[in-house]
Order: sequence, then C-alpha cells, then structure tokens
Amino acid sequence: MPDFSRRHRQPIQMGEPPVPGYYLCRLVRNGPWVGAQIVQHEDGQWSCHVDGEWQGPSADPWLLPLMEKAMLGKPSTEGDVKYRIGLKRWAAIYSPSHPSTNPKKPIDPGDLPTVF
Repeated sequence: MPDFSRRHRQPIQMGEPPVPGYYLCRLVRNGPWVGAQIVQHEDGQWSCHVDGEWQGPSADPWLLPLMEKAMLGKPSTEGDVKYRIGLKRWAAIYSPSHPSTNPKKPIDPGDLPTVF
C-alpha cells in the first residue's frame, strides 16, 4: 500500500532508484490523470507501464522515457490504475471526445460537454 501521508515529497534525484508501485501522473500539463506502474523484476531489471504502454526491461531505470513522468505522479492503488485503463478503453468506444482517449492533449474546459 502506498504511503499517502507524505504531502510534499522530496525532489527526485536521478542517481536514486525509483520506488516500485502504482502512480497517477499526467503526460502533459493540464492533461488527464493516467495510471502508471513501476516494476523491479527479480533479476534487477526495471519496467514502466504508463497508460497501457509497457517500457523496459532495462538495467538503468532512468533510460526508460516515461519513468520520470511516472515517478513525478502521485502514489495510487492498483484498483485506481486499473480503473483509468478501463476508462480509456470505454471512452475509445463510446465517447471518442473524452479526455482520456488522448492523454497527451491538455484538457480545455470549453471542449467538455455541459453538465446540464
């Protein structure tokens, strides 16, 4: 279970290894939250799973392009990450204009449907 008690985390030092676990991160400023998972395998290799895309394995975790984005995200749970992946799949079929279908595009409030 992630430690949610830390409100302000220390800046990431590139020499330190990442912390395996589940995260929510944004791929662009004002973009939708996407799920991320950081995995350290038994052989010491690292993998990163961000928004349904696997990267790795790699001996140096910082060579994976999305590793830093995942580490800058906020700690989350496995259920929340699976929900975000399922939401993206649902939106691709039933609501193509949903922000989760294009996570590399910032959310413009004017493009969202009205509540009423």
